[in-house]
Amino acid sequence: MRDDFMSLVAHELRTPLNTLYVETQLRQLQLERGDQQAFSPENLRAMIDRDGHQIRSMIRLISDMVDVSRIKSGRLSIRPEKTNLSQLLRRVVEGMTQQAQAAGCAIRLSIEEDVIGFWDEFRIEQVVINLLTNAYRYGCSKPVDVTLATRDDLAEICVRDQGMGIAEDAQQKIFEKFERLDATNIREGLGMGLYIAKQLVSAHDGEILVNSVPGEGAMFRVILPLHQSASTAGI
Repeated sequence: MRDDFMSLVAHELRTPLNTLYVETQLRQLQLERGDQQAFSPENLRAMIDRDGHQIRSMIRLISDMVDVSRIKSGRLSIRPEKTNLSQLLRRVVEGMTQQAQAAGCAIRLSIEEDVIGFWDEFRIEQVVINLLTNAYRYGCSKPVDVTLATRDDLAEICVRDQGMGIAEDAQQKIFEKFERLDATNIREGLGMGLYIAKQLVSAHDGEILVNSVPGEGAMFRVILPLHQSASTAGI
């Protein structure tokens, strides 16, 4: 399993590295030819965007590897503090709007204001980013809906796409390590994102659920206690 994992990591890291290398070679050639138009403000912005995308991909892969290692060794920790979940969701959605638009997808936000509880803000942001990334990646360029509501001393975040959906027999497997949906031309990441998300939510004494019908999209629900529990208070 370790050999397979290292092979998978090497394969996934090679793609963004190769892209950056080709871009660098092309720019070197353009400089040698004195092609100033290639470095116009508009083209430079496009270059920076492309480079940023590849760098973020590598950072995501490396972060996933580190988190899985910590989970396996029992060293994954959370640091709960008073957090405004409404503001967190708004910030994440605003930060991901451009990426979603590049995938031909709009993100629609409908949230209850000032939902405040005790969570590790960084870790919950990780969970939301992972769910949104999957939603626009597998959402067939259709709108993604993000909602937030409270009930019975719980906060519930829902991320719903209108894509291909998930077969019933795969709905639990996707939370396991190295599992990725089988979609044509979509093979990004190490297949650890939902596994990590589930561990992070569980560390907050919450749960993450999926409801889906093939061909009708998928809805992921993250349910978190609003108040700090005894198990998280000492972390």
